[in-house]
Order: sequence, then structure tokens, then C-alpha cells
Amino acid sequence: MRWSLSIIGLLLAAVALYSPGARARETLPDCGRQLPSYDEYPATLVSAGKRAPLVRNSAFARRYKTLLSGALESHPVSLAGHYVVTSFGCGTSCVMYGAVDILSGQAAELTSLMPLGDADKLYTRKDSRLVKAVDFADGYSSPRVARYFEWRDKRLRPICRSRFDN
Repeated sequence: MRWSLSIIGLLLAAVALYSPGARARETLPDCGRQLPSYDEYPATLVSAGKRAPLVRNSAFARRYKTLLSGALESHPVSLAGHYVVTSFGCGTSCVMYGAVDILSGQAAELTSLMPLGDADKLYTRKDSRLVKAVDFADGYSSPRVARYFEWRDKRLRPICRSRFDN
């Protein structure tokens, strides 16, 4: 019994250490006193008329086709002028995020932000490329942290992190 518990502990530690979210938290520099603002990362709003259907050319788009298609049809543009951002649960204390381009139907997994817990939030603005993710630095008993990313070239580019006092 003791042996199986230590294996489970090692597996959980490995998952936490090598998760995309953990890597993003480790590599972000401190923002200092000047926090990024949405206005510093402007995006042109696009009027698409009819939205493109979801393109299922990735494992992410195929696996979550119903959720992503539903978001593409019903959610307003919320990132970089022509992306719909959506979230969905992936288990206890796990939230996944995806973005779908209303012009092309291409879906992107926002891997730099996963996994985030239930209490965590993602902030975007339709006229900006800035993405702000708020979560806990090292588990739910630690201080909350805001991590800033720029959505560019269909990827999240890390900017910085800061303590989040709300």
C-alpha cells in the first residue's frame, strides 16, 4: 500500500511539474510596477457577417467539436478582433480554454493557460490581443497571480506576471 501511494505521489508531482500551465508560470518575468494594458495590444475588430464553420483539422478541434462549434455560433468575439474564447471543464478543479477564429473556423487550444482551477479567471477584450489569466501561484493557499500573454500568430506569447490583489 505504501509503495502504491508513493508512485501516485510521484505521478502527481510529474504532472504538476510538466503541465503547460506550470511551465508558463515558471518562465514569466515579473511585470514590475507597470502592468500591461489592453490598449498597448490593440486589435482591429472584424465584421464577419456569417461565421466560418469549425475546421476539425486538429486533435483539439475534433475532440471538442461540439463545445467549440457551439461557442463559435453563439459567443461574441472576445479576443483580437475576430476570436471567440470559450472555456469548459476537464475534471475536478480543471478548466480548459480554447479560441476559435470566426473568419477561418480554426480552433486553438490555449495551452499556456492550462490547467487552471475552478476559481481562476481569464480576461480578454475583443479589441485587444492581451490575455490576462488569474490563478494561484502554487496551489490554493498561495497568493493569486496575474499572468499576461499576447495573442499573436495564433499563439499565446508570455509577457510577464504579477501578484493579483482583488
